[in-house]
Amino acid sequence: MTRETIRNFMLTLLALGVAGAAGSFGTFAQFNAVTTNPSNTFSTGFIQVTNTANGGAACTSQSSGGGANNSPATCSSLLTLSNMVAGDSKVGTLTVSNTSSSNGPVQLSLSVSSSTSNSIVANVPTASASAGLGMLLFRCVGASPGGSYNSPVTCNTSSGQLYPLYGSCTGTPTMGSSGFNTTQVASANTTDQNIVVGGVTCTPTATALNAISNLSLTGFDAVPSPGSTGTPALGISAGHSDFYAGIVYLPGIAGNTQSSAGTNTATLTFNWTAAGIGSTH
Repeated sequence: MTRETIRNFMLTLLALGVAGAAGSFGTFAQFNAVTTNPSNTFSTGFIQVTNTANGGAACTSQSSGGGANNSPATCSSLLTLSNMVAGDSKVGTLTVSNTSSSNGPVQLSLSVSSSTSNSIVANVPTASASAGLGMLLFRCVGASPGGSYNSPVTCNTSSGQLYPLYGSCTGTPTMGSSGFNTTQVASANTTDQNIVVGGVTCTPTATALNAISNLSLTGFDAVPSPGSTGTPALGISAGHSDFYAGIVYLPGIAGNTQSSAGTNTATLTFNWTAAGIGSTH
């Protein structure tokens, strides 16, 4: 065998070795472990609130698409007062419950609309003979030492307190032994727009009744605001209720301009809007 033949034979063996090595890489096996997370289902819920006026029948409203009780819902009257004279007042109580399908809290706002626009609803409740109707709105809360207040309680709770939400008072009015009712409201003052509630002088907010719009009623529960890591918002958590006491009255200083032989009449609608503000975490 010549030297040239030996060299060609060695080159052939080397080529076969490289090809075999390449073939080995092509058939190399590797262990694998695989996990999956199936059935990740997302669905929307709905906001639902229940409105109970003066301890009567519950009235439920759901956000649009939520079910049979889509908004808005027409509930029982809260306050009715006919043949008023200066100093007359009417009280009402309201329970608002967050009965939503999920754990989402809500914030409540109030607007008042009127069937007509006349002096009793269009005039501001000021210390003048032309004063319009005054309104006070309170949260019913439990009594606690030191004059502060704790969690909301039903307005028929014995010896509770009234925390002002609309209007102001010189102190914290208290409920009677049988809760809040007309016995805690004295005749309106004859010299100004004020009225005594639970032994404390209270002043209505200087806004005409038919001009109350989107009055924010921050709840008692601290709940996170969507997209915020700061101070929590105040609302009504799912499964919780808030309890309100309202007073509408004609100031005692109102004069003959408000008499009108019973024709100065208006029918009010209290519109309570519950807006979802995310969910608790």
